[in-house]
Amino acid sequence: MHFNYHNHCALTPFHKAKEWGRFGFFLFWLLFVLPLPSLAQETAREAATLSRRAATTFHLLQHYQKTDSIAFYQHVVETMRLSLRSDSLDRLPDKKGRIKPRWQEENTKRIVVLHPLLINAGVYFSRHQYPMMGVDALKLYLTARQHPSLMNTTDEQGVAYYYLSTIYFQSHGYRQADHYANMAMEYAELALPAAEMKARCMHATMTTEADSIRYLAVLHEFYTSDPSNPTYFAWIMQFYEHPTPEHNIDQFIDSELEQNPHSVTPWILKGEVAMHNRHWMEAVEAYREADAIDDTSIPVIYNIGLCLTYEAHAREDRNALARYLSKRRSSADNQESPSDHPSHPNDPKQPFNNQQVEDDGLTIHFLWQEASRYLERVREMDPRRNKVDWVTPLCTVYEKLGKKMEADELRPLVRTR
Repeated sequence: MHFNYHNHCALTPFHKAKEWGRFGFFLFWLLFVLPLPSLAQETAREAATLSRRAATTFHLLQHYQKTDSIAFYQHVVETMRLSLRSDSLDRLPDKKGRIKPRWQEENTKRIVVLHPLLINAGVYFSRHQYPMMGVDALKLYLTARQHPSLMNTTDEQGVAYYYLSTIYFQSHGYRQADHYANMAMEYAELALPAAEMKARCMHATMTTEADSIRYLAVLHEFYTSDPSNPTYFAWIMQFYEHPTPEHNIDQFIDSELEQNPHSVTPWILKGEVAMHNRHWMEAVEAYREADAIDDTSIPVIYNIGLCLTYEAHAREDRNALARYLSKRRSSADNQESPSDHPSHPNDPKQPFNNQQVEDDGLTIHFLWQEASRYLERVREMDPRRNKVDWVTPLCTVYEKLGKKMEADELRPLVRTR
């Protein structure tokens, strides 16, 4: 009988399934079980590599600190990023499920030392035309704050939020700016500047009448809280820069005076607007109303004195011009026959009335006297010039009034700019 080797070795379907089962188990073990120790080892190797790279960039900081600020802060950011990544990998369990960090000490040292510099980096980048690099540095600071080694260190997350808001606002990212301003408002020391940033975002995104009304309400709250704040006044003036029948500055002031007749705020605003428009005596009258309600406001009293000096200067200039034109016209009339140009009481070419000029001279002297009275009040209330610099205008007033001794006393204190 002929023996058929191939027939003898042929596998039945049952044997084929059994062999494929063994092969599948081997394949599963090869693909999923065998690599597990390798994966843990690879993680450990990557943690070691990142830590060594972080050590290298950390040592380069001393070189760049005095030579290249951009490179210095770039290395600060890179060292922090490498150290944080290395530390996160170093804390993963090994193949036996154990957590045995090997690079914790080196990573933690760098993280603790460098994390405050991330805020400096963010500010520096943003001020040197690298806003998105600044954003990355500040966001990395916020990430680093979650590290266990920083739990008991000074928390400046509020500062980071505020600077992020500022950078996004300057880059016209108003939604992000408003978001980070909200975060910054949670910190008491940054609540006011963060609220101001939100107001700027409101102004930048106004599109409807309802938006304008909401923004105006916010302006009112700010201005009422600090009427002498030049920023709030500038916002109001900017809002009313293009008046409409619904929104104009005079209407706003009249409404405020009607609702709060005994409040200094609308009177101060009225004075500020008049002063801005160089209507000196109108400003004086408004400020005097505010001073009558509250006589402790140094900026108000100072502005009264200042406006009086401006008005006195303006009248002196007008009188000088009047005398000059009068002299020229008198000289021209002497060369022509009076009959050629019959006089008329309202003729603008006639010489100015000398009596009128003399009367105005008395008024000017009175203005200087009044200015000295208000500025001397300021001097008594703010001798160290913490609020306003009253020395220069008061020195000028003393000179105009012929008080040489008082002027000589103040002249050395005049601040040159």
